[in-house]
Amino acid sequence: MSEARVVRRRDTVGVIEEKRGRAARPGLVRALHRSVRMTILPWFGPHARVNAGFTLIEVSVALAMLATSVLGLVQVFTGTARATGLARRMTVSTTLAAQKLDQLRSLAWTYDAAGVPVSDTQTDTTVVPELVSGGRGLAVSPSGSLETNADGFCDFLDAQGRSLGGGTTPPLAAAYVRRWLIQPLPADPADTLVLQVRLLSREAAEAGAADPGGVTLTTVRTRVMW
Repeated sequence: MSEARVVRRRDTVGVIEEKRGRAARPGLVRALHRSVRMTILPWFGPHARVNAGFTLIEVSVALAMLATSVLGLVQVFTGTARATGLARRMTVSTTLAAQKLDQLRSLAWTYDAAGVPVSDTQTDTTVVPELVSGGRGLAVSPSGSLETNADGFCDFLDAQGRSLGGGTTPPLAAAYVRRWLIQPLPADPADTLVLQVRLLSREAAEAGAADPGGVTLTTVRTRVMW
């Protein structure tokens, strides 16, 4: 094939492809116009208010759902904080009540070498440090000493758990009231005592109400002959 024919064929192919490109351009333009009408014009055309209204409704629903979720989270966090505070308060109450219970258990309640019962009924456990006389020790308490402030069977503590002394009327700085009950065990009244210590807030003690953060600990003390 001569060089002239090759040139003419290339020219012919180029003309055909150019015509095809021109024929395809209107279709491309129509597609672009359609895309503009579907994506841009709804925001600025005559139906813009309708579309904006639907968007506002969607936003309102989303905000309502978000507010509901946030409210639920706030309730969860509030409940968690309340439970944590109550657990902390009960830990403090248990510690302070256990201290008094250990103090009572440390008082003399035994037999001497001759087999004579030894009972400490004089130590004053309402003050710190305790006094060897002037108190009630392990003497039997009034039956209602856990419900009311009984002299010799009650003391008061500040918010840090420091002793403020005993009595029946709490001082101004008192945050906690600690009461204890000492009763003989019915099955062994001569040698076994039931010891109970109750710690509650000052507000609950004065109102005579139950204290969710209060505790009552119980143990027994038996006289043993060595």
